[in-house]
Amino acid sequence: MKEANGGWPAESTTQLEKLSKAELIELVRLYSKLFLAVDAFWYLAVKEIVDE
Repeated sequence: MKEANGGWPAESTTQLEKLSKAELIELVRLYSKLFLAVDAFWYLAVKEIVDE
């Protein structure tokens, strides 16, 4: 059965709850940049495979 917190360890969600609104906003901005970087790497990897 999946936990009520989405399967995340309890420590992780507790840590997020302790962050201020400004810290959460900064975290979301950081994660969005990381997501774009991962997306770019994925695109380049697929492009390299398709172009072969």
